[in-house]
Amino acid sequence: MLFRSSALADEAMEGIEGSNLDKEEKTVFNKIKKGFSLVKEKSIEILKLVRLTEKGFLAPEINKLVEEVDEAALVVIEGIEGLHDQVDKKSLEARQEAERVKRLGIQTTVIISIVGILFGLIAAFLFTRNITKQVGSLVTATRKMAEGDLTVKAIVTTQDEIGELAVSFNQMTEDLQKITVSRDYVDNIVKSMINTLIVVEPDATIQIVNAATCELLGYDENELIGEQIGKIFAEEELLFKSTGLKDLIKKGFIQNVEKTYLSKDGRKIPVLFSCSVMHAPFDSKDQTGKYRNSKIQGIVCVAQDITERKLAEQTLRESEEKFRGVIEQSNDGLYVLQEDRFVFINPRYTEITGFELDEISAEDFDFKELITEEGLKVLEERGAMRKRGENVPGRYVFKGLRKDGQKRDLEVSVTIVEWQGAPATLGVLHDVTDRIQIRTELQKALEDAKQANSVKSLDRKSTRLNSSHIPLSRMPSSA
Repeated sequence: MLFRSSALADEAMEGIEGSNLDKEEKTVFNKIKKGFSLVKEKSIEILKLVRLTEKGFLAPEINKLVEEVDEAALVVIEGIEGLHDQVDKKSLEARQEAERVKRLGIQTTVIISIVGILFGLIAAFLFTRNITKQVGSLVTATRKMAEGDLTVKAIVTTQDEIGELAVSFNQMTEDLQKITVSRDYVDNIVKSMINTLIVVEPDATIQIVNAATCELLGYDENELIGEQIGKIFAEEELLFKSTGLKDLIKKGFIQNVEKTYLSKDGRKIPVLFSCSVMHAPFDSKDQTGKYRNSKIQGIVCVAQDITERKLAEQTLRESEEKFRGVIEQSNDGLYVLQEDRFVFINPRYTEITGFELDEISAEDFDFKELITEEGLKVLEERGAMRKRGENVPGRYVFKGLRKDGQKRDLEVSVTIVEWQGAPATLGVLHDVTDRIQIRTELQKALEDAKQANSVKSLDRKSTRLNSSHIPLSRMPSSA
């Protein structure tokens, strides 16, 4: 039993000696080890003596060994207690260090957690700010686009869904910019229009007027907005009355009709009026091209002040009446020839040629029927001169042919004019048959008179010659 306990103690000693001991602990352990060795050695001697002596443990030499064992054991015990105290101290320090490490770990964990939370908050803030910035950019861009600015762009800073949404928005504005115009652009057009522009509700209430409308009618804009459009029409105009409005909406438009505006001071202003019914976008149409079951947004009305044109037309009518009187009473025949067709003749021209306008303006009528072969030669010669670049007189005489077959000497003066927007030939025709006949007769008479005078002169000369002749029988002879 003793040897077994000794073996266990040796194993314990070896285990302690193999552990990590500091310098002080090793010193104490060496004392313990030395004392233990002494106890072990003395105990073996005691056992040997007990076996050899009859007195056993009562023998004096054994008692001395026992005392030595007790002293060695006391050293061992004291060493063990000292080592135990040191171990307890180290354990305490280890526990304190563990507590410190634990606290430090907790603090570190807390700090790491706080740092992580702060990092997460910062990351979340940055992420949220980035998203908010893009969303704010989209909201701002959407508002500007709603106000008519199609040049606005959303900021694209990420490649996520928000970034894709911003890219799609920018693409949409670019596409809209190609097919639409901005509100400012439209407003500028409306403001700069010379003609009046009025937009009315389906119930004929004025919604929009431009500056030209206010200037023409003498109203301020706020005096017309919200009023019935019938306020600016003369009483006799029924366009925007109940029946007329229904007919307009049904037809869809009115184009270039003369109407009469009524100004603020009561003046009647003639205008050339057009209007069109404005339907909601993307409304469907039927097979005839008309909108079906669609919402009417309004009626756009455009009018041009034609007061000056009316005055010009009145002046022109008066001038035409005066000119017509002059033309109809003229002694010369007047005609207008355009693309080898007569488009105008006066009554005197009919008297000269015997043809009426409906006869000579027919498509199958050839103006050469009015000219003899001799007269055609004159025209051909004039054409040849013109081709050669020679100066062709604007007045000439040719042989004309009346409807009844009579040949007449006609003097014509021609000039190039514009007739109803196209070049034409204006001719002034005068029948000079009698004048040429009289001139021919006078010339013949003069020639006859000259010839008669020539005969009489010869007779007188012959008489004088005969009276101055001396017969030979009367001449004296030479002697």
